[in-house]
Amino acid sequence: MRIEIQNFTTFSIDKSFVEAVLQKTYEIERKKGIMEISVSFVEKKTMEAVEEKSGKVNHEADVLTFEASRNARFYPLSDAVYLGEIVVCPFVVMKRAGKQGMRFKRELAHVLVHGMLHLFGYRHEDNPKEAERMHKKEEVIMDLCVV
Repeated sequence: MRIEIQNFTTFSIDKSFVEAVLQKTYEIERKKGIMEISVSFVEKKTMEAVEEKSGKVNHEADVLTFEASRNARFYPLSDAVYLGEIVVCPFVVMKRAGKQGMRFKRELAHVLVHGMLHLFGYRHEDNPKEAERMHKKEEVIMDLCVV
């Protein structure tokens, strides 16, 4: 799996940790072939602008996921399948972690796993059964990440 990580914030991001969490999710899902994703860490104002432009208004989102369209997934000059992008606002992740009494790294791992599962096709927005299935999968992965 190929992971491109960009940090557009003043927040210090442990890229090896991000890669490890996403790689573990990929392995647990037993995906085949070479896949590529992008992860961008953005400031709060940028996240708000992305939410507004995308129509995904979530009132202080910590993570947004954008799947590549089916037609755009294959690079003609590459052996990788591009799945899409995970956009994370570490400032909101930190705030939520504090409210829930957990460490930043654990909450960051959770939003990364959540975003990755969306790129793999999991949905929770309008289907309670699918939401429960996704939640259980997140718990399994988080337990194996041991964060």
